[in-house]
Amino acid sequence: MAMDNATLISGFGVQGSGFRRKRLLSLRLALSAVPDSSYHRSMTTSAPWLLAVLAGGPHTAARVAAAQREAEGRQPPRIVLSGREFAAAGPEAAALFAALCPQAVVSVDDAATTVASCLRLARLAAALGPACELLVVTSNYHAPRVRWLLAPLLPRGVRLRVLACPDLAWRDLFRLRLARQLILGEALSWLYGFPLGLIWRALRR
Repeated sequence: MAMDNATLISGFGVQGSGFRRKRLLSLRLALSAVPDSSYHRSMTTSAPWLLAVLAGGPHTAARVAAAQREAEGRQPPRIVLSGREFAAAGPEAAALFAALCPQAVVSVDDAATTVASCLRLARLAAALGPACELLVVTSNYHAPRVRWLLAPLLPRGVRLRVLACPDLAWRDLFRLRLARQLILGEALSWLYGFPLGLIWRALRR
């Protein structure tokens, strides 16, 4: 018998250091925004698709909520929750998504970097076939790098769509220290992300 959202959310164990506790609380807030499975409406799609949610610290909640809105009314054969926050939450995260999309195979990985997430998603998309659609949910400041890294890894014919949640606005750079830290970290990640994307594109030819 499937557990309801409240039962699953209450089952989250908040353990470990303060940093990990904050991350798990962020994920708990994300999952609490997911509608109950009794309201899920199924719809047959013409092509297989893979839905992936990338964990994003303080923005994980918004990413999960956006992914649920996209999945409502559809039946993705595979859902991937990628990142250490999801892995730290344990099986409860996967169980909650499985209740919303009972026909989907839900998996959680502990990818520590965007590169690791992209490599794993590319393998999963290839297994679904060249006609599949890959939908990746992340934040607006992170989406360009995800597209750049993931596109050359996918088999030809796979349709890539990156859903960019509006987590940061330009005005946040002047008001929020966290926003400046996130943008700086993203800029530094491009120092290796850009040449890596070029290499993957050259190897694909």
